[in-house]
Amino acid sequence: MTMPRIWKTNSETGKTTITVQCAMHLGDPVSVTVDTQDYVDWTKGVGEKRLAQVAFPYICDDERELLISGICGKCYDAFLGEEE
Repeated sequence: MTMPRIWKTNSETGKTTITVQCAMHLGDPVSVTVDTQDYVDWTKGVGEKRLAQVAFPYICDDERELLISGICGKCYDAFLGEEE
């Protein structure tokens, strides 16, 4: 069982921190901080921002994958094999 996504918005900074536990292992939860408006647009599927790579170009691939699938980069690579 995975930890649900928990998000906390800071209205002063305009940032939202999303905390997710990898669905493939029970390690420590990982927190990713994004712009609040980008997060709202992504979760609502607004235009091109329905794509995580468009909504969050400033976070790394592993963080985006965690938000999309709930799987951390290390487990994703182990499960599907690393890109060559």
